[in-house]
Amino acid sequence: LKKTWQQPYYYATLVSRGDSGIKKLHQLKNKRIAFVDQNSSSGYLYPMVWLKKNNFDIKYFKEVIYSGNHQESVRLLENKKVDVFGNVIFKKEKIKTYKYE
Repeated sequence: LKKTWQQPYYYATLVSRGDSGIKKLHQLKNKRIAFVDQNSSSGYLYPMVWLKKNNFDIKYFKEVIYSGNHQESVRLLENKKVDVFGNVIFKKEKIKTYKYE
């Protein structure tokens, strides 16, 4: 395989609404999360690896929803059906904060 990137290209992220008050990982306990599906690298696997590396077990969530696609995860967050969704950002993105309000 050809090595294309010198550093990681995907970075796991969890996105919450700006009005949620969620600022720290421990605040996700008993919250509802959306993932795309269990076979999605960007919408499940990368965020799950990050959670596990930070000693946060999926069983800490009140509810786990598999949305089927990234757009549906955003819609669930916008409509307050979930408190957070798993996703990735790409290395070249200059994003500090998404705020859904």
